[in-house]
Amino acid sequence: MEEYPTRSKPLIVLALLMLSLAATALAQAQGDENGTDLVKSTNLSKDQSLRAERSNISAPEETEARYLGWLEHNQWIILVIAALITIIAYVCGFLKYIKNIILQGRRNRNPEESGPPTDALKSPPSDVSDFPGKISNAPPYLSFNFTGREKLLSDLRAALASNGRVALFGLGGIGKTQLALRYIDQNKSDYEIIWWVKSGEPTTLASDYAELADKLNLPKREDADQKAIIEAVRNYLSQKGDWLLVFDNAEEPASVRKYLPQVDSGHVIITSRDSRDWKSTANPLEVTKFDRKGESIKFLLERTGQNDVTAADRLADALGDLPLGLEQAGAYIRSTGESLSRYLELFQERQLEILEKFGPIGDEYPATVATTWDLSFQKASEEVPASADLLNLCAYLAPDDIPKSLLTNGAEHLPEPLASAVTDEMALNDAFAALKRYSLLTVAGDFLSVHRLVQAVARDRLSDEERKRLAEAAVRLVNKVFPYESYDVRTWAKCSVLLPQALAAAGNAEGLEVAPEATSHLLNQVGVYLSGRAEFNEAKSAYERALKIDEKALGPDHPDVAVCGHNLKIE
Repeated sequence: MEEYPTRSKPLIVLALLMLSLAATALAQAQGDENGTDLVKSTNLSKDQSLRAERSNISAPEETEARYLGWLEHNQWIILVIAALITIIAYVCGFLKYIKNIILQGRRNRNPEESGPPTDALKSPPSDVSDFPGKISNAPPYLSFNFTGREKLLSDLRAALASNGRVALFGLGGIGKTQLALRYIDQNKSDYEIIWWVKSGEPTTLASDYAELADKLNLPKREDADQKAIIEAVRNYLSQKGDWLLVFDNAEEPASVRKYLPQVDSGHVIITSRDSRDWKSTANPLEVTKFDRKGESIKFLLERTGQNDVTAADRLADALGDLPLGLEQAGAYIRSTGESLSRYLELFQERQLEILEKFGPIGDEYPATVATTWDLSFQKASEEVPASADLLNLCAYLAPDDIPKSLLTNGAEHLPEPLASAVTDEMALNDAFAALKRYSLLTVAGDFLSVHRLVQAVARDRLSDEERKRLAEAAVRLVNKVFPYESYDVRTWAKCSVLLPQALAAAGNAEGLEVAPEATSHLLNQVGVYLSGRAEFNEAKSAYERALKIDEKALGPDHPDVAVCGHNLKIE
């Protein structure tokens, strides 16, 4: 049973104290009526009694007598006040109790699949070691993955110096994020604050941006209204210089515009695949493929440790000078010890096989990425079989900051051999290492990341049955650990970390029409969290999606449908 809130308990204590005073007064009055007062037992007149009493009692006794007389005279007033205080205290407690019951109606409809309300989850690691005494959450920079780009870096510095805001746009896999990380590595001493904002989804963009308030220790940091927190961060940055904001993978100019500080006292870098007009928001700077001689060949030779310039030239040509394809090829050659010329032969053979098996490649990613991925994936899965399902599963989650604990806490939802691997730390680390060797996955502390193009290729290579199986596993994993009491502020740190995974997993499961109850439940919990953060439009969208899934899977009269409908009406 719920306890009344502690804030109503002092009122109850005060009421009890006043009741005890009234009881004392009543007892005194009763004593007078029964003739226990010694003064009244004499034959003196009233005036004589008073004079005798006053002449024979000490000062403390006289004070006590007056006090008792006051109590006797005001006993009914004290009783009424005590009763009113008691009623107010219990009404406050009752209202709080009813509020908790209503809020619990929004909670998890299946407690067995949910984590406890205070279960903590660490935030993704920040690259703070290189920023002593400064604020930064920039992802780790891997210097061996970067070659050249000197002209682009020079243009980026100049554009930031003149305009303060730059939008790096270009194809997926072209190296926009790595260029931003390289700039940070070279210029980190110029900034007191470097804040990286994942911008692929509106809700995660808002959450990442608002987290800066906590690092800045702003008064609004614990406000339930996330919009108020965002505004507080904007106002702070508008009054302070020496900061850099990076909005990574922004969908369009409008998606980041409201987060930009009003005064250009710092710098902003935006990365995006969107090539539309950025001029009204930032200075546009296109990121193109590598230059053959100055970058592609140099990168392959340095990455592999080989010196066959001719073979490197031919391989770079086959890969279209695309940085992501070059990195995957370089990682494969480095790990296997194959020569550059032999890898080119393998690449050409596999490209024909892929074309015959899957047909022409769509617009989402270049054919070179599909081929390099296929070679690397096959090699990693040969070395560690569990790595295949691990990468395929990650393709149905958000690309960045996938908690390792998401895997280790949900073995019952995973296929073999991955299910066994996640219960064995050494076996799981072997799977991580295999994918990392071939540049299919990055590991930073307790979190994993997979490039969006690698995810796209992985999903395309699966059969319909495999897609549904892995999408269902992903949504059940996230549904199990997403906080049971997502309306509770104590769970919001964990909700914030898991939000991108919840949105990605629910979206994939929804599209493939698998695990409807888990998907609907997860969307409902996301809606509760977003509603608590005053992100009402996003919360409404989550509730509408949950309601649609429930109505289709359970019918309009099911209790879960009523819960979703109730939440939607509240919004």
